[in-house]
Parts: sequence; C-alpha cells; structure tokens
Amino acid sequence: VQQHQQHQPRTVIGWAEGNHPTNGQTASTIPRSSSSSQAESGQAQLVGQGQVHIHHEGATTTTTTSGPNAFVATVPLASGSNNINLHGGAIGQGTTRTRYESKCHLEESVAPPTLLAHLRLLRLVQSLVIVEDEDLDFLFLIRSEERYLMYLDLLQQLQPPPHAVPLPPLDVALMWTVHMLAPFRYHEDLLRSYSPHLLNYAFPLERYVAAVDIEDPTTAHEAFQPCKEMWHQLYPEEAFDLDKEDTTRMFDIQCLWCDGTNVMDSSTYIKFRIDGMSIDCAGCGSQCSLETLSSKRLWDGIEAYRADSSILLA
Repeated sequence: VQQHQQHQPRTVIGWAEGNHPTNGQTASTIPRSSSSSQAESGQAQLVGQGQVHIHHEGATTTTTTSGPNAFVATVPLASGSNNINLHGGAIGQGTTRTRYESKCHLEESVAPPTLLAHLRLLRLVQSLVIVEDEDLDFLFLIRSEERYLMYLDLLQQLQPPPHAVPLPPLDVALMWTVHMLAPFRYHEDLLRSYSPHLLNYAFPLERYVAAVDIEDPTTAHEAFQPCKEMWHQLYPEEAFDLDKEDTTRMFDIQCLWCDGTNVMDSSTYIKFRIDGMSIDCAGCGSQCSLETLSSKRLWDGIEAYRADSSILLA
C-alpha cells in the first residue's frame, strides 16, 4: 500500500449547482472531495459562467466573463480543507453550474493509521448487532436512524465548530458512517433537508475509535461529554445512550393527506417499516404504507418544485 500510494494521484470530479447570487452572497459551497475529507495540498479547477470570486485560505481570485463554461479559475487547496466558497454578482437569471476537480494522493486517505481506524470501527459496528433476536435488531436500527436525524438537527441548530465535531452516541455513529458510504446521496440529503453548513462536518474517525473500547464499547470517555451536554440541552427526555433492550417505545406515523397522527407499538411499526404492512389512517381512512407515503411525498415535492425550481426533490 505504501509503495502504491506514493505514485498514484487520485482525481475527484463533481458538480455543484446554485442560483446566481447577488454581490457578496455565496453561490454555493463545493465539497473538495466526494469521497475523502482529507486531501493533499494541490489545486482545484472550477469551470462556470458569470462573475465569480473564488475565496480560499484568505486569497481571492476573480474572473469575469460570459457565455457557457466561460471562466476557468484555479486556486490552491490546503491540506485538510474540504470546501471552496463561490461568491459573485449575477449576470442575468438562471443557474450557475460549477465543475470542480481535485487531485490528491492516496497517502492522505489510504494510510496505515486510517486503515486501522476503519477496522476498529468495523469491530464496533459488529458489536452493536443483536444476533439472537432479529426483530429487536430491526428495532435498534430503526431507532438509531431516528436518533441520527436528531443528531443532524443538533448540528444544524447549535452549529459546533467543524474542527471539534461532537462525538455522537454509538448507534448514531453507526448510522452516520453507513449514510456516508453513499457520498452523492449523503451530499444530496443534507442539502435537501438541512443546509450546506452540515457538509463541513466530517465523521471524526480517529477521535472516535480512540475514545471507545472496541471490546466493551461505551460512551464513558470524557471526549463524549461535549456532545452529551448538547444532546441533553435539546433532548432532555431522550437518553444519550440507546437501550437496545427497550421495546416500550411508541412510534408516530403522520398521514400526508390529512396531517393526522397514527400511533403504533414497536412490533407493529417493525411490520410497517420492514414487511411493508399498510394501515388505514384513523383520521381520514387513507391507506398509509411506505410505498404510498413515498409516492405522496414525491408528488408534493414535484408540486413544490414547479413553484420553486431551487427545491431539491427527495
């Protein structure tokens, strides 16, 4: 690995879109890499249209032209920096589409310490599986997914510094890493449901595995204390650590037709989520299942997009 990584640069190419900004506003925040939060110092090439000021690490490059793919600007990238911000004045109406390319070497992302940290994280994930009870394991994953969204809400509301990402609960860490295994979907989900600011938070891999005993994983380490304080501030009724044996939790399903709330116990909710079972809304009698709710959500999204084309569809 060490011999290979010294001579094989990697190129990451992607696109970012956003409406033309007014002077001084941010057009878009472009992730440096779709698959790695760490990259070697280098350059990123940005291709677009209009007047754009590229600001990075205290230096600003400005190019003003018009026409398709009119400007090409190259700016330096410092090691460990994840984003480039585009600023500028609008030329006409429409959408700015920006192509970015970042080259980095494998030693930044495929290094022995990083590989070891990933292996330790896999051991942690394996220890969370409930092998003796499939339904209990499904319930654990469902609740972990719900709590992961709560953690994203925490980042959105409290906006802790990206260089000191609060270490999440074990189940949330599991969901976060799984979500990031699909980098383009991860990027899209955060932009649609939250704000570009959340893309600044990278999973704190090395810090996390250093704070957890893989053989007996807990959140007792003091490194978890900042997140515990934030968690209890926003969710005083929700324990920081998930009790995998708790089956008393009730789940709410909101009907997208009448906005009514349908309450079900954990075993019924597992059938709803895993087996595709449908229920009749207690308020309006509409059939609610994952399929019908997803279809209604897509329809509502299309209607919203027709009114505002900047909206991202689910």
